[in-house]
This record gives sequence, C-alpha cells and structure tokens, in this order.
Amino acid sequence: MTGATALSLLSVACSGGHTRGDKDPSRSEHPTTSPTVDRTPSPSPSEAPAGGSSLPTFFGSGFQPGPAFCTFHQQNVSISAGVLTVNYPAGSTAPSMGPPFGGAQICEPFSSGPLTSATLTYRIRFPTDFQFVKGGKLPGLYGGTEPFSGGGHNASGWSTRLMWRAGGEGEIYAYIAGVSGYGLDLGRGSFLWPADGQWHTVSLHVVVNSPGQSNGEAVLSLDGRVVVNSTGLEITTTGTPIGGLFFSSFYGGHDPSWSPSANMHIDFSNFSVS
Repeated sequence: MTGATALSLLSVACSGGHTRGDKDPSRSEHPTTSPTVDRTPSPSPSEAPAGGSSLPTFFGSGFQPGPAFCTFHQQNVSISAGVLTVNYPAGSTAPSMGPPFGGAQICEPFSSGPLTSATLTYRIRFPTDFQFVKGGKLPGLYGGTEPFSGGGHNASGWSTRLMWRAGGEGEIYAYIAGVSGYGLDLGRGSFLWPADGQWHTVSLHVVVNSPGQSNGEAVLSLDGRVVVNSTGLEITTTGTPIGGLFFSSFYGGHDPSWSPSANMHIDFSNFSVS
C-alpha cells in the first residue's frame, strides 16, 4: 500500500451445493482458545485526513453516493490511484466484537434505480501472504431494506454477498427467502480465491424470481469462467428487486478464531453494474 492515503471514516452516512453459513458446526464460533496475534495498531480516527468522505463516491457513476446505508462506524480503508484497499488488522473480526476494527461496509443504490436483473463486476487482488483463516465477506448485491445480514432477516430485504473460506474456498453467501439464522452457502468450495498478488475480475449476475416462483438465479464468474451457477432460487417472496451494491468485507464470523494473526489487506477497483 505504498503511497496510499490512509483513511479511517467515522459514521459514514440451485446447483453448486447449498449449505448453511456461519453456523456450520465444523466451524464453531465459540472456541476455547484464541490465536496468537500481532497487535500492531491500525490507523486511529485522529490520523484520518479530511478526504475521508471519499469512500461513498469511490464506486463510480453506476452507484449513488447517497443516501448510503448499512455502514460500519469505523471504515479501515485507504484509496490511491483508483484502488480501494481494505485493511484488516491482526486480531480483527466482525465490528460487533470491538477493537481492533478492520474491514469496511457500505450499501449504495444503483443510479438507475432498482433492477430485476443485474451484473456486478469488480476487480480484486489478494496478496501472496493472505491468511484466509476461517473465512470473510466480500462485496455483492442487496435488495430492499435491512436487515439482510448478520443473522437478521425481513421479508422485504435480501442479499447475495461473496465469501472466502478456509484455504481460499469461495462461494456466494445468500440471505434470501426461506433462510433462517445465518446465510446460505451457494457453491461453497467450487473454486478457490487466488492469493497470487494479481488482479482478477469478479462478475456476480443475479436475476430476481417471478412472484410465487422459484426461478431466480445467482451466477458467479471469476476471470470469465463460471464458478457458481445457482438456479431455481426463490430470492424474494415480496417481489423486492435488486437495490444496489452491498460493499462488505471483513473477517468473520463473530469470534477471535476467525481473525488473522498479522495485518492483512485486499485491493478492489473498477466497480460497475450492467
């Protein structure tokens, strides 16, 4: 991240296999021991320059910079030369667990208004030393109003974020109709996120189901190759269309067993919707 300007924002206003998400018994969220972590501090809010408000406007003309919502109170990011770097300090996990705070989250509506079919495309770069640990969240799409993550549900809201899992296994992580508790894993382990220091192109295509039918779709491509193709989905029972970008990235899970033992980061760029 040499040359990047550090920002720490405060109060920024089915195929492929279906399994349950964060409550997978093999990935307990209540370990008896915590990993040893490097407690190198992350940038404090006092170090943030006045340009910290640039996160809502980073994503481009396809998205409205406001009214943005679902934001974290502390956004650990830096922006330089068209690249958004999300930082995850050692020991960080979901913000509800308290400091050290890592990751970032913001929901931005489409400039065009809600859609029944949309493709979100962006570029992502994992460093070669990236620690996948047990998993973490990556950007996707949302529909309607909160809650549609964090174990919360409502009939007029849904989301399809992406995830990395242990060893770099990838998936679409869906809060959709008929799901209770945490999210539904679509295509878990059908591909690996590449921690190779190179840019890769992600495309997430979502089609909202017709009222009363299970004909929704969630298709994920990596570098032009389809890696998850989930069809026959009932995404919404209320006809809630796709509202916009759900930029969400953090380690977790909700306990220290999900956190990295050293400071980590992921780079993002070139967000668009079609």
